[in-house]
Amino acid sequence: MNKKETFFGCGDIFFFSLAIMSSALFSNLPSILVRTAGNGVPLSAALSGVAVLLLIFLISKKLCTRQNSDLITLAEARFGTIGKYVVSILLLLYLFLSSLYFLSELSEFCKLLAFPTSPLWFVVLFFIIAATAGAFGGTESLLRISRLTVPMFSTVFLLLVVSVLAGSDFANLFPLLGKGTDKVLSGSLSGIILYSDIVVVFMLIPFSHYSKARSRAVFSGASLSVLFVFLLLLAYTAKIPYPLSQLERFPLYLLSKEVYFGRFFQRMDAILLLYSSIIGMLSLSAKLYLVASILTRTFGITAKVVRLLPMSVILFLLASGSSLFPESILTIILLSAGTGIFAILALTALFSGKERSAENEK
Repeated sequence: MNKKETFFGCGDIFFFSLAIMSSALFSNLPSILVRTAGNGVPLSAALSGVAVLLLIFLISKKLCTRQNSDLITLAEARFGTIGKYVVSILLLLYLFLSSLYFLSELSEFCKLLAFPTSPLWFVVLFFIIAATAGAFGGTESLLRISRLTVPMFSTVFLLLVVSVLAGSDFANLFPLLGKGTDKVLSGSLSGIILYSDIVVVFMLIPFSHYSKARSRAVFSGASLSVLFVFLLLLAYTAKIPYPLSQLERFPLYLLSKEVYFGRFFQRMDAILLLYSSIIGMLSLSAKLYLVASILTRTFGITAKVVRLLPMSVILFLLASGSSLFPESILTIILLSAGTGIFAILALTALFSGKERSAENEK
């Protein structure tokens, strides 16, 4: 077994997948589902999670037989240079929009938790510097951080949810279909954007390094992230009655204020701040690293400073502003981006299956 094979261990892949796909918990994305489905948001979260897991299972099953390295290599093999450039540009656009939105949301989330009087640009600057440093460190440092951080975050999150549910009124969950079946299904479609960052995992772990065990690790990490989203929205709906719930922002922040474990341990703000910061920086670092990798492979830009610093500066300048994403436009942009990413992955699996069959026929 060579060094590369040892590097992408199943445990590393599991924790990394869970970290990347759980980062949406620290944003306002879950609120989009609440506004769409109302009381039916737990059902919408469950349906969207099942659909995403099914798609990830099918994609992983195809990719573990694939010998090409990743999406870009496959696009070039199938469609030539044009395919490589088109897929690379689409990935860069998605990574930029996703990073910009998440940096803005994470900064506001942590500002609410611990820095209410600090200017937003100060918090944004802290995260962009840390994320850029992490991207310079490479994949190994990202996997190491996820291995150390994710178990503790998972424990804290589950304790938070259990505490909130213990003091909730489950009558708030009814009617289960909320605004109606159509709204629940619409919310399920919107839920795709919560998991679209799975493309980061598929891009950073070469297809040629996939095996059944590693595919199971990706699926397990994705499954736990789906469970976390469901539990968050379940606790949020049970604790904060609709329609009041649709007027609030950052469900995880609001639930952190409802935690009660006795007189001496009532709030988890400091602990939540620590792990949200680390996982948020991990997610941003992974996206910046992937951007740098694509710029090198597709456009031949090899200098790390040139690949990373311009995008970091642009992200800082844009994320430091206010009202960057109007809610009406945000839903359309992110839903389109998330759906597009899963479409690219599904097409990759389809083409992989065809090519594999052709190879077996020889």
